[in-house]
This record gives sequence, C-alpha cells and structure tokens, in this order.
Amino acid sequence: MSTMRVDNILSSGGTNTATINGITPAIASQAEAEAGTDNTKLMTSQRVRENVLKAGVVWEPYDGATGRIWSFAVDGAVTTITTPDFVDGWEYAFQFERLQTSSGSSTSFNINLFRETAGAYAGASALVASGFSTTLMLNGYAELLNPRLVRSHHVAQGFFAVNTIANALGGFAVGSGGAAHGTAQKILRAQFSCGLGNITGTGAAIYMLRRRNVGA
Repeated sequence: MSTMRVDNILSSGGTNTATINGITPAIASQAEAEAGTDNTKLMTSQRVRENVLKAGVVWEPYDGATGRIWSFAVDGAVTTITTPDFVDGWEYAFQFERLQTSSGSSTSFNINLFRETAGAYAGASALVASGFSTTLMLNGYAELLNPRLVRSHHVAQGFFAVNTIANALGGFAVGSGGAAHGTAQKILRAQFSCGLGNITGTGAAIYMLRRRNVGA
C-alpha cells in the first residue's frame, strides 16, 4: 500500500489547488452549508457551525461574545433592564444568575414586551410571582418564543430556582409571562424588573442567547 501526503489541497479562502484521483475538492458555501442538501462538498468548522445555527438546534451568545446584558458588578442596582433590540430570523433566551431585589419584602420578577407596531410596552407580566427578596436570590432560564414573527400573542416561559444567600435551596418554580395584542405584530425588545425595589445582588448577571428561528 502506498501512502501519499498532500499539503494545502485547499487554500484558506476555499480555492481549489489540487485534484486527487480525479476529484477536485471544494468547500461548501454558507448557503450550501445552511441548506444541508449538497453531498459532494467539504465542510469546514465554520460551515458546520453555520449549518447547526441555521437548524435552530443550539443557543449562542447574542453578541458572539459573553452575551451579558447586565451585571451588578458593572452596572449596579437598576429599576429595569432593557434588552438589545431583537433581530429578524432569531429567537431569544435569557439566563438569570443570583438576582436579588433591594426590597425586604417578597416580590415578583417581571418581563415587559415592547410591541413594534404599537411602539409601546405591553405592561409587566410576572415570570415569577413571589419569593424574590434581599435574602432570597433567583437563578433561572427563560425562552422568548418567536419574538420576530408576527403573532397575536408572545410568550416567555422558563424554569427558576430560589436560593438563600448561603445557597440553600428555597424552591423551584415554572414561570411564564407575555402579552396578547389587539393587532398581530412583532416584539422589538423586552424589559426585566421586580415588583418592588431595584434588581441587585452580589455576582448577579443576566445573559441573552439566540438561535435561528425555525418557525413560519
């Protein structure tokens, strides 16, 4: 058996530079990778990533970096946290870490959706009804479904855990919030707030993720 070593068959730009056994290698384009139907082209790591993202099966930081939209260490205590604007073709999820409120009383954690056509917020809706305070911190995850598709209603749903500051588990909650619209429309952005006091907490942060929207 003979062994042949071929270096630099393909340039970094995807230009064909050699033919082996009558086969001229070629790299799939982004469109071909996202379509996932061509069975003759090579897939680079970038093209694999584009294929997976297009399929809407994985979440990634919305900004291609950390995805963080607020942290107590950087931004301090705030009344509301406003997300960056949502982009067509994507849906979004949020990760909440060690959130507290400056209020000593148990209160809610809310989401408020900005209606794009109406040009106004729909009104705060509780993701977690209570159990959120200066002594109990909130950790969780929520998905906002199809915000950039025209719908008569939009819903965020998630899972949350309430812990004491010493990390003792206080309980679990499944929460959902959102808005119904008189006129079907898209959602441009969202806000988070608590029913009483400011959002605070040592080590507290909120992260925004995105994945390709596969709905119609």
